[in-house]
Amino acid sequence: GWVDHLFHFVWPESRINLKFWPEKPEAYRTANKEYAKHLLRIVDEMLSSLSLGLGLEEHTVKEAVGGDELEMLLKINYYPPCP
Repeated sequence: GWVDHLFHFVWPESRINLKFWPEKPEAYRTANKEYAKHLLRIVDEMLSSLSLGLGLEEHTVKEAVGGDELEMLLKINYYPPCP
């Protein structure tokens, strides 16, 4: 199959390189920043639950996968019609 995709970092902020992000639509960057904020909250809750469910201290799993520097990427897929 045919597929085009775009990957870019949304977290940590030190890994975000805006020169690779589309400039249009104009709300794209703002939407991604909001997305990352909500994603971080969900990931924190999930990793805390995993730690506690395993009988570990609350932040053990989060620290094991990178702590606050855990890298998160956004992948956008586009499936054009096959020629």
